[in-house]
Amino acid sequence: YFLALQVTLQLELFVLLTAAGLWTSQLFNSYITNISKHTPIYEALVIVYGVLIVPWLLTAWYGIRYENRTITISFISVASLFILASSFMFISPTYRWTFYAWPCLGCFITASLILLITTVVLGSVCLRNFGKGLAQYLYASSNLSSSNFTRGVFERDVEKNGGDEGKDEDEDEEGKKERKERKEKERKQRKERKEKEEEFESRLGREEQEQGRGGGGGGGGEGEEDFTTRYLHYLPTLAK
Repeated sequence: YFLALQVTLQLELFVLLTAAGLWTSQLFNSYITNISKHTPIYEALVIVYGVLIVPWLLTAWYGIRYENRTITISFISVASLFILASSFMFISPTYRWTFYAWPCLGCFITASLILLITTVVLGSVCLRNFGKGLAQYLYASSNLSSSNFTRGVFERDVEKNGGDEGKDEDEDEEGKKERKERKEKERKQRKERKEKEEEFESRLGREEQEQGRGGGGGGGGEGEEDFTTRYLHYLPTLAK
């Protein structure tokens, strides 16, 4: 809200002074000056705007920057007086006629009233949020900026972490589920491999027994060769 108020005040400085300047130009450089009955009042209001606008902006910045309630209330009060004065101007038929007859002046006056109301609302919100760490944050930011401190040093924002906790928990749950499925798959593969090895060993044992009964006391070299042949025969099955 403080940044929004700063932007609004900067726009207000331009729009309010422009509207006052256009009204002054019409008041003194056209035929309106001959039919206006309250010219001294208009002059006084324009002078008040011109004199108070800069101190009013400084009051807003200082009061909210350092969370000074007295100064901030003064700023909101002056802004409310500006709104009342601008609204009071519409009582004059001359002012209303100029407002309707000159669209440029009407646009600037309307924009100034909208910005003034926005300023009062944002100022009230900032006043309500006093004591919640704005002054400390701005003080720390000012000191860090003067020390050429790079904010990019902090990889994660503390406030943002609170909003990302749910997301991190979901990611952890998904990771646990994937790891569990991977372990289950590896366990099944090991079990299948072990069963194939046992089947292979049992087949080799049966064939050795059959070979021993059939060949009787055959040569050892031939037996070893038959064993190697059978092993190479069943090796692709074991690899699967």
